[in-house]
Amino acid sequence: QRRETMVPLCRGCSMSDTFLTRDTEHPPIPAAARDCVSTCSSSTHCTGTSLAVARFLTNTRRKSVCFVNPSGSALGELSRAAKRMSLTITSSEEQNVGSIVRLIKAIEPPLELPPPSPHVVCGEAPPSPHGLCGEEQNVPRTPAPPARSVSFNTQEVVKAVRRVVSDSSERPSLTEDGTGGVYLIRESSDGVPLPPVAVFKPADEEAGSENNPRGLSEHVMREGFRPGGGAVRERVAYKLDRGFAGVPRTALESLLLRSKTGKHLTEQCGSIQEFVGDAVGDASEFRFDGSEFDEAQSQRLSVLDSRLFNCDRHEGNVLVTGARGGGGRRGIVPIDHAFCLPAFGFFREAEFTWRYWASAAVPFGEEVLHHVASLDVDADVEAARAAGLGESPCATLRVCTTLLKRLLGGSRAGRATPRDLSEALMREEYDRPSTLERLCARALGLLDEGGELSDAGLVEFVQAEAARRGEEYAPPLEFYARLEEAMREEYL
Repeated sequence: QRRETMVPLCRGCSMSDTFLTRDTEHPPIPAAARDCVSTCSSSTHCTGTSLAVARFLTNTRRKSVCFVNPSGSALGELSRAAKRMSLTITSSEEQNVGSIVRLIKAIEPPLELPPPSPHVVCGEAPPSPHGLCGEEQNVPRTPAPPARSVSFNTQEVVKAVRRVVSDSSERPSLTEDGTGGVYLIRESSDGVPLPPVAVFKPADEEAGSENNPRGLSEHVMREGFRPGGGAVRERVAYKLDRGFAGVPRTALESLLLRSKTGKHLTEQCGSIQEFVGDAVGDASEFRFDGSEFDEAQSQRLSVLDSRLFNCDRHEGNVLVTGARGGGGRRGIVPIDHAFCLPAFGFFREAEFTWRYWASAAVPFGEEVLHHVASLDVDADVEAARAAGLGESPCATLRVCTTLLKRLLGGSRAGRATPRDLSEALMREEYDRPSTLERLCARALGLLDEGGELSDAGLVEFVQAEAARRGEEYAPPLEFYARLEEAMREEYL
């Protein structure tokens, strides 16, 4: 099993959910990461392991964090941290990965709820051929995987949410985890709460926003993202997925919410996403190698994340359903897409937990290959633009979809795997640009064939161009022709 050093990148305090280590006493810390040491549990020298633990503790969204093949010194450091911070530490050996050490936060017991009512939204009404606000879905939907069964359309979710909010004299409950405002919209019967109808995330309460309810108005975002842009990206992810990977139905709407005192109403715009009622947990509660998950659904997830350049696909953002898919394995549902499609050029922080799953080594089947071949890049970019996404992240979508089609098409079609996608999009080492970054640099004329690209070479170019133009940078049209030529040379 190949071992490598992956120190968490502190740019914007975005940590990788998994840390691969090798037998080195003190893994190097990137300069950007050293800037964050002052916020860690120790203000003195901080190794990659202790930095990872410190950032895990300060991230309320994470319930657990994994370390793959830790050295003896790293294991000792993890044991001391677990004892000091009252964390649960577990260790296991997995055939496809190696030694897995997991730190787990103490979790409050879940609220006991009555069984889901089949009439919470609209009973057994069949899905409508219309999407949000009656818009026609012209693109045929891929048949839903066995683990997912949706009996209502997006507009009906919105109507149900508005009914619940208008009938309530209180503000919806804020979830315990998360960095922004995340509200569960639920009805009640005789004072007893029913299962949630949907999840509402106001755009003006995202991390880094002035109205953030968790005191994170000063929170530094991941690079390539701005506060308030997550709600649009949630909607875009749903529209582009079209049921293929199972992104829950998502709308971008305004709601009149009660103030904390219940005396005033405030209109807030944000994403409304269908609540996944059949989830039994998230991927962090199952085998690290993903061998319990349906293989076909796992591979669909890899295609979605590669198209969107997802910077936040950690285990907590993969829900696991109780229904069994192919081979008796569990279904999965991708959620939380606020950190997908960064501005063009900010390609240093892709995060794919499925990279370590057993299914990542299996070549894609005909279903996935047909889906990727049918993708219309221009139509997808137009759909994302119409949903409110800016030109720079739209350029990211165009670049990533083009690379996906190149990797899964032609002579590579029968042998391409999800791991091939992760190796093209993710950095193998924290300060070594990925294949995608190098290809973009070549197409922009920043890198000669055989030349070396610095850690921040592409980002610095994009930032300089944005400062000169006064807006986020999007490459010119001729860039894409040069990019395709560079891809052809890279993947003959």
